[in-house]
Amino acid sequence: MGIDLEIGDVDFAGNPLKRLPANWPEDLVIAPIPSYSPQLGWNLALGGV
Repeated sequence: MGIDLEIGDVDFAGNPLKRLPANWPEDLVIAPIPSYSPQLGWNLALGGV
């Protein structure tokens, strides 16, 4: 006797990623910006316009 649970069966009510495509503005662009610093090495930042 066991319980068979699958992750796909669960609906997360507070999942903000479900609402993201519905509220995404047409002209919003998010792009990665690589940079290099001798102290830190390579970095990757996100920029949005």
